[in-house]
Amino acid sequence: MSRAASSGPGFVVRLDEFRFEVWRAARYLYSGWAIEHAAGRSPRVEHALNESSRFWHSVMAACQDAGYLALGRIFDQHPRAQYTVDKLLRSATKEIAIFSRRALKQRHISDAGGVELPRLAEWLQSTHEPSLVEFQELHNKVDEKRRLFKRLVYPVRNMALAHRQLGLNDDVEALYRGGTNAEVWELVAFLIELHHSLDELYRNGHPVKFRKIPMGLDQLFAADPGLSLPQSWVVDDVGALLDRLCDGWRTGTALDRSQPTRTEGVVPE
Repeated sequence: MSRAASSGPGFVVRLDEFRFEVWRAARYLYSGWAIEHAAGRSPRVEHALNESSRFWHSVMAACQDAGYLALGRIFDQHPRAQYTVDKLLRSATKEIAIFSRRALKQRHISDAGGVELPRLAEWLQSTHEPSLVEFQELHNKVDEKRRLFKRLVYPVRNMALAHRQLGLNDDVEALYRGGTNAEVWELVAFLIELHHSLDELYRNGHPVKFRKIPMGLDQLFAADPGLSLPQSWVVDDVGALLDRLCDGWRTGTALDRSQPTRTEGVVPE
């Protein structure tokens, strides 16, 4: 058996798969949240959606379920699950040499067609080489967020989505009320920033740093179009769709977000 076959995918492959899964979770969840937020913000949008309520209810439920399942795959600890956050960090730790200045230099020369560009050596001196301690700190952060995942998402994923343990007469929606929307936003933001940080470390030698990125719906609807974040892209798309359905809806009264909103399940009728 080849080394690649026995050890599984390498860090670079896992990082790209991780980006795909995290962005998918963000797009699915924020699609449903953005529709619901706009309906609560504008009576015109609410009226328009109510004209086809079964369809929009199904759309929001599908987005919510798909987002929760994507988060479940990211935090999956089954031995056969390959593209999880745990195995990504294990690959980074095992292949720590790929984050060295020497490896970074070779990648940049290769990207430049085999030519060493001027001032490359000088630039390399400003880059960061991570230690095993830093990756252990990332493991600790993931463990902290896993506790949040197990409270917010795991009961829904395990009892209602991946495995159905509740019947029609059971309170399925109660599973979704384990926390607030802001806590789910926090979980998604962490995963987005974990990918961004590891990507910057690998490509440009930047030390791991978690940015403060917009996650609230009011923030995202008010943000400049083209913000390079998956949740921003999909909120922009939802806004554009609703502009065509209900021109002028954005002038409605915004929801009161002074209190954290509890997470709520959308169960198709």
